[in-house]
Amino acid sequence: MTNIIITEATLSHVQELGRTMNIEHMMEYEGIGLKAHRSLWRSWKKSMLRKTAIIDGEIAACWGVSGSLLGVLGKPWLVTNSIARGVNPHVYARIYRAEVKEMLKIWPVLENWVDNSYIGAVKLLKLSGFELDEPVPLGKMKRMYSRFYKKVS
Repeated sequence: MTNIIITEATLSHVQELGRTMNIEHMMEYEGIGLKAHRSLWRSWKKSMLRKTAIIDGEIAACWGVSGSLLGVLGKPWLVTNSIARGVNPHVYARIYRAEVKEMLKIWPVLENWVDNSYIGAVKLLKLSGFELDEPVPLGKMKRMYSRFYKKVS
């Protein structure tokens, strides 16, 4: 049986995930001209809410939301590694849906962008209740990204 622990994300979690993140996440960052490891660290640093999933004792994912506590808009992010792929996607989506509900208690609107070619991320967002706009070309490489969003209902 898989043991999943959700805990506060620390700098050491982010550093470990930076070394082991999925290539799709690296490509997602780099597709819009960002350095993946630096962007992960910045996302963590700017976030008011930061979490880590530890699966069978190993860091599998980090996520969070940046945005002003007095603002309406939160910018969610999520980065995984190969360990996360060992978990049934529906189990992971159930966990993330619960986290999204917590995010919406602080920010009534959640919004960010996803690389449309990262099918796993797109599926997780849809399973977690996000809506996605039609893809548009972004960044120097003009890769296709979709804005994803969710509002308090």
